[in-house]
Amino acid sequence: MQRVWIVIPAAAALFAGTLPLQARKPELPRIPGQTLLVGWPPFSLTLSAGPKAWPVQDDPHSRWLVAPSLSANATIVASAHRIAGALPRSSDLVVSLWSMTNHDWTDYPALSLQGGAVAISPDGNRVACVTRWMTDAPSRIEVLDRATGKIAIGPEVYERADTDISWAPDSRRLAFDMGSNGGPVKSNPSPLRAIYIMDTDTGTLRRIAQAVAPSWSPSGEWIAYLDYAPDNDDAGPGFAAAHPNRVGLMHPDGSGGRVLITFPRDESLMIPPVWSPDSEAILLNRWHDRQNGTMDVDRIQIGSMKVTKEFRNVPPVYAWIGAR
Repeated sequence: MQRVWIVIPAAAALFAGTLPLQARKPELPRIPGQTLLVGWPPFSLTLSAGPKAWPVQDDPHSRWLVAPSLSANATIVASAHRIAGALPRSSDLVVSLWSMTNHDWTDYPALSLQGGAVAISPDGNRVACVTRWMTDAPSRIEVLDRATGKIAIGPEVYERADTDISWAPDSRRLAFDMGSNGGPVKSNPSPLRAIYIMDTDTGTLRRIAQAVAPSWSPSGEWIAYLDYAPDNDDAGPGFAAAHPNRVGLMHPDGSGGRVLITFPRDESLMIPPVWSPDSEAILLNRWHDRQNGTMDVDRIQIGSMKVTKEFRNVPPVYAWIGAR
């Protein structure tokens, strides 16, 4: 799983399935009184809560990575793991939810994939992902209602594009990125991407900006995203745009867009911005050691736009939940 059309693969392709075992040695990032979801799923995944830590996932034989998520009360982790009986290094994964209550997984066989985002709604009642390519159907966004078992079908997306998915605080709307032309993408995805909003109750879909990796703030006011460099129109069909080196904000209707920070053109941001519980800051994962898959994590204050070094040489951070 990798974004073949762009210079930044999504979280599901961070290490191309070759994460070395020594990558698990760095200290876990910790914030007093807060819960972080960190690791290299499905190789390993941990809830870091102040001085405590709960191992959630550990499978050294997994090949493909997923982008996990955490419910708003930090009690449900959404990820994926190898299907039971699958051979080591198999790329066939099943969506599964881990419960803090019983420290165990619940599989959802109706949702199978080969990597990519697995997004649990803030209320924990719905889970969204991009289903894997089937012989008789395209890859597409699917949303499972855990109470009813019903699956809402979203738009077709290119399987290898690693669509990032983020829920609104109302647990009803989704923000995600896909080809900006909005057309069929089975064999010829657009090299440029756009962020769309989908109402999961009605299926209504609207495009709000040309960008990737949306991340909805807990307040609902903002969507943080990764932006393209100004000369992206120079990209030809099937080729990458110039380095996406900007991090921006916009309102969910696409208005009020502004750039928070611009990194050097050789910078490669791999994971969508991670919001603080109070929506006043975001964390950005940046490469520290590509071979070992570790990150440097910076914090950006939204109001002052001040950038501080939060962690160095740590596993990727995927979610940040406040004390309850």
